[in-house]
Amino acid sequence: MAVSVCLAVAIGAMQPAHAAPPSKPAAAGSWRPTACPPPAEQGEGPSSVKATGPCAFEHKGEAECEAVGDDLYVTVIRKAKKAAELMFFVNVERFVGPGKYKAPNDVLISLKDGSKIYRWWTNQTEVIVGPESRYVTLRDVRLEPELVLIGCTGPQSNFQCDGRSDESRIMETISTVSGTIYCKTGGAKK
Repeated sequence: MAVSVCLAVAIGAMQPAHAAPPSKPAAAGSWRPTACPPPAEQGEGPSSVKATGPCAFEHKGEAECEAVGDDLYVTVIRKAKKAAELMFFVNVERFVGPGKYKAPNDVLISLKDGSKIYRWWTNQTEVIVGPESRYVTLRDVRLEPELVLIGCTGPQSNFQCDGRSDESRIMETISTVSGTIYCKTGGAKK
């Protein structure tokens, strides 16, 4: 529980540092972190999530889901190339159980590669929590880039960083995510 609370605080405290909005998203095959895309997921599962952009992936496995206070945290952590780590995270705000939740709800894709963290994020999306809080559905969520975090230590759910890079190529990218992600162990309880 402490890890999820730290992650939620980190997300709230670290609003995206935007440069001028990108005029047009980078085309497929353009710039991407060297650890992306992550290797294909092994095995099957009930989920069907697809992310596009520099760290494109598909996910079929289940997520860790935890209801804490008025939030529902949905977290997937996967290995990426070169010992890097990919995280997909959803924070359903004002969570009270199954239903439709209007913005703000946090959604992010994050890649920790050595001491750098690359992130694409939004809080401007609607989220649907299924019956018994067993799954979460996202539809065509556009994730905006953040300047790269540098000098980072600790896991992505509770990290400390020295600052942000002036590496601007990430600011020319966009990620999207759509689909349904199922929770492990029968869903989150409220």
